[in-house]
Amino acid sequence: MPVTRRWLCACMLLGSLLATFHEPAQAASAVYTVAVVPALPATETKRRWQPLLDQLSRDTGFSLHFRFYEDNEQFEEGLIRGEPDFAMIGPYQLWKVRPRYQPLLRDAAPMTGLVLVGKDSPVQSLNDLGGRTLAFPTGSDMTTTMVLTQSLKDPKIQPLLRPQRTHVNGVRGVMLGKLDAVISNSYSMKLIPPGLEQQLRVIYRTIPTPGPAFASAQHIPAEDALRMKAALLHLKATHPELLDSALMPNITEADLERDYSIFSTLYGNGTSHATP
Repeated sequence: MPVTRRWLCACMLLGSLLATFHEPAQAASAVYTVAVVPALPATETKRRWQPLLDQLSRDTGFSLHFRFYEDNEQFEEGLIRGEPDFAMIGPYQLWKVRPRYQPLLRDAAPMTGLVLVGKDSPVQSLNDLGGRTLAFPTGSDMTTTMVLTQSLKDPKIQPLLRPQRTHVNGVRGVMLGKLDAVISNSYSMKLIPPGLEQQLRVIYRTIPTPGPAFASAQHIPAEDALRMKAALLHLKATHPELLDSALMPNITEADLERDYSIFSTLYGNGTSHATP
């Protein structure tokens, strides 16, 4: 075979080999699940949170996917098992599952528990709830616990309790006249379409506490939890509208003992059956 032909064949073989390895292998991105306290139906939660997850995926390099739960009770059971890698968790739930999750960030605004009735309802106070329907979300809800264990101790006041899958379901029930009152909070009321809250009236408020926190599971590598935290904080400067949609417009660092140990004083030092 002529030298020129041999040289040409060798070049073609080398070229085909180089083409196979033209780019270095990319390390597979970490895949994590994200859950949100089910104050809304899953479809509405996805609509609000999907743009935020998409941006966080771009900023962190993680592959982030939703993990949905039908109601607070199922959500809490999932937290006890440490199922979601990251989660937006209600304050009392967070204190209960603290062996499994550590808070990273929260909104700076406090959360206040509310008992609401229709604007024209004859109910003026908790004392008027005897024999009337009172909706409440299932699971370990801060306001429900405060109201039922502290504010409705009088055995003469016996409301007809109606558990609901989400806060918003109960609020809608009151608006439609199907329920007399609902236990909710200032966080969940921000999810109500503007103007509709004018159909409601507050008859009771709890003491304010820090609101829900974005938390990471204890099994998440520390560097990945910090990367997620930094990406969320960076959104204040780059995409504040995404934080608005997730009800964290004034995002700030969260601390378990500083922010949530109040629940040890209110309800004792109990935890769920989660173990580290």
